Amino acid sequence: MTARLVLVSAAFGLLMLGGAATALGAIPLEVPTKGRTALAPGISYQRLERTEGIVHVVRMKPGPRRSLSPAFTAGRPTARATLTSAMRARSGLGAVAGLNGDFFNFNSGKPSGLVLLDGLLINEPEPTRTAALITPGGLVAERLALEGTWQADGQPAARAIDGLNRVAQSGRETLIYTPSFGESTPIGPSRFEVRIALDPPATGLSPNVPVAGTVKERTTGGGLDLKLGQMVLTAIGADGPAASAELPVGARITIAPTVAGIPAGVLQGIGGGPILVRDGRAIVNAGEGFTSAQIGSRTARSALGQQANGLLMLAMVEGPLNGRRGITAAQQARLMQDLGAITAVAMDAGGSAALALHERIAAPRDSERRITNALIASYSGVHFPEILNTRMTPNNDGVVEEIPTSVRVPTRGVLTVTLAHRRGRTIRITKRLTGPTARRVVINGRRLKLADGIYTLRARLEPEDGSAPSSHSRRLLVDRTLAALSLRRYVRRVERKPRPKLDISFRLFRKAKVTVTVRNQDGRRLRILANGKQLAAGTQTLTWDRTIRRKPARGTFLIDVEVRSQLGRTGLREDVTLTDPRGG
Repeated sequence: MTARLVLVSAAFGLLMLGGAATALGAIPLEVPTKGRTALAPGISYQRLERTEGIVHVVRMKPGPRRSLSPAFTAGRPTARATLTSAMRARSGLGAVAGLNGDFFNFNSGKPSGLVLLDGLLINEPEPTRTAALITPGGLVAERLALEGTWQADGQPAARAIDGLNRVAQSGRETLIYTPSFGESTPIGPSRFEVRIALDPPATGLSPNVPVAGTVKERTTGGGLDLKLGQMVLTAIGADGPAASAELPVGARITIAPTVAGIPAGVLQGIGGGPILVRDGRAIVNAGEGFTSAQIGSRTARSALGQQANGLLMLAMVEGPLNGRRGITAAQQARLMQDLGAITAVAMDAGGSAALALHERIAAPRDSERRITNALIASYSGVHFPEILNTRMTPNNDGVVEEIPTSVRVPTRGVLTVTLAHRRGRTIRITKRLTGPTARRVVINGRRLKLADGIYTLRARLEPEDGSAPSSHSRRLLVDRTLAALSLRRYVRRVERKPRPKLDISFRLFRKAKVTVTVRNQDGRRLRILANGKQLAAGTQTLTWDRTIRRKPARGTFLIDVEVRSQLGRTGLREDVTLTDPRGG
């Protein structure tokens, strides 16, 4: 039996049963409004229990150092990886929260719709579905279509481009491949290819911005290398002869990546659908290119939205893989409207639906699906991830003697980390040139000889490039009030009859009000042994007669000792298994 601190988390609203040591009734969070937890400056998380189920919401205030953009989880549109692995790979660059992205093809990995990343068009839009565009003015939801063309100099007609950076979908089409696709083009029959060196400064395709270049190489069968500053045009089947005739080595070509409906200057966009909210009104039947099963089944669902105050929202509703019923697309539309969205677009659903906070999934499940793309919310200043346990109890009982965390340094510079007591004492934890990185920080109360009270953990980064410094702080609490919970089973014989007992002993470092509760393994309260009893400092022992409703208690039980003192509320928990009372 090992004592552990009990957690009632304001961040997640959960009672942890048997997890790692965690704090009960932590000090007020940085964003206390309606249970929101600060992930980084201007980015918060909230867990909601609604009639639709458990909803996880990340809100991000647009502004300096904060960005939201699509990302390929495995680095390219032809591979899949988990959302948490994608977050981990970007942790040193300031990744704070992530949401699964668009629907995708399980075999090829191809996203179903648009991918516009840092101004480069990587995947064409799906014209029957809504895409989400992230603009300086906010979220824009539009149905878009690729109307791209290529034309060789001296030729009278432009020819259609059918797709970008994907495997062939028909026996006759023309595709453009850029280095974003991978190392080389796909190999296959009836493929005529030309390598095009782009005229500087072009490095890729941007929507509605024509680029010109020169044919440097011709081949058949595919497999051309993809290099920076170049692209490959692949003509398949009946499209091949015209391309072969018009594109000899040395020919000049103009490629026009026209995307109908996209506003000028948009740098980030991702496919999705259906549209859920437009102009503040829920759209329960958008009539988009989805099957009835995709939009009508009750399952986990994710969405991107924006509120009237400008806050962007990443929202995910739990489904069957999380032990919940899930919702339909129509219910999701009403939910996003209720959350305050004036615009909202659904992302992929079902087993793909996931929301990550730093490097962990907000809604745990047995396994995490590998997906192709995601939306990543990032903060480019120095910051601490959320600290799940902000209460440290360095009283030499082996429970939460230290608080481990990490500081995210998105650019190289001088990092200074300090810990300051609210009454003035400041300790420098580290000062060094570092980054970009995620640096581990451990606050050990005994080693640092910390007195009880509230502390501010602060990180400051002075970038090496001379840009403006950034800083971030978290509050911690050192509280030695309760320590050394232990349980002792024994049998006392009274008039030859066995009287089973359980002594519950603990140590108080200051006077406090103590509540002792017996619970079952699910956390349900079975009996209260002490309710707010005022006890003095020192070792205390309460005795339980090992009965529940006057009947002998058999099985495994949780013994909670909760104390309230001038430092707030904390608690310890230990489990005990009780069998035949005569056996002690």
